[in-house]
Amino acid sequence: MRLLIVDDEIEFAKYVATVASGLGFDVESVSHAKSFQEAYNRTEPDVVLLDMVMPDMDGIELVTWLSERSSTVHLLIATGYNPKYAEMAEVLGAQSSFGSITKLQKPLRAAELRKVLRAILDF
Repeated sequence: MRLLIVDDEIEFAKYVATVASGLGFDVESVSHAKSFQEAYNRTEPDVVLLDMVMPDMDGIELVTWLSERSSTVHLLIATGYNPKYAEMAEVLGAQSSFGSITKLQKPLRAAELRKVLRAILDF
């Protein structure tokens, strides 16, 4: 299964990639929304983990972009800020064709991340 991570916090993306790789995911990480869009079109991921607050385009814009493409990815929405950001994206995403939507609050424990990723593998 392919996981695409978009997060401007490089260390957090590396952490997620390490945990996901340990479960057998093929992982690619990018740090900007434009790079994400290019990687998404090139790799057609099964799972996307996106940070809600980024400098060039926020998570709401990326959820909208994915929705416009009728994406069926399993969407993991992460934020270290107010959880309302993730809730807004979840509401928007609920009206689309995503396989599932999960909100994650940073900092994220490895056990919680493994649980979420295993559930997607079992989906």
